[in-house]
Amino acid sequence: MMFFGSKRKKATVGAEAGLRPIIAVAQMKGGLSTFHYSDPYLLGFLSHIAVSFAKTECRDKQRPEDIGFALQVSFTNVFNLNGPALAERATEMMVNRNPQFQAGADDAAVYFLYAIGVLQGHEDIPLLKEAKENSGGPMAQMFGGDERSDVGSNILQFSFLQRVDELRGAGF
Repeated sequence: MMFFGSKRKKATVGAEAGLRPIIAVAQMKGGLSTFHYSDPYLLGFLSHIAVSFAKTECRDKQRPEDIGFALQVSFTNVFNLNGPALAERATEMMVNRNPQFQAGADDAAVYFLYAIGVLQGHEDIPLLKEAKENSGGPMAQMFGGDERSDVGSNILQFSFLQRVDELRGAGF
């Protein structure tokens, strides 16, 4: 796919860089079906991650249409699915304030902000508190073995991966 303008390319590279490790971990734990990508919570989580990393890559100096483009292309490249359709569905859920979509986006914000070191001193956030209380678990070594990596992996485990497991338990 051809990129017009370096901001679109940078935004797409950032979005993909944020999504790939999450999808890799999900693949190690059994993978994702096409159905998973249509779940409002999971789509909210993945959309927020893609947009956050895209904006960070461009240092918040891009047009909304560049971010939309990055979301579409990164969804196509990383999920090997119809990225424009997924991005459109994500936009509809965001505009309509779908509560499950928003919950996924909120949890992704905790994951992202912790990953970039912004959540210091915010232990009152339930997801962060749970992740810190459960540090030292089996995924710790997979993510580097230090406390920061361990807490980050726990945030992912208690949000995104937990929802994936719930859907698998329901037969998806």
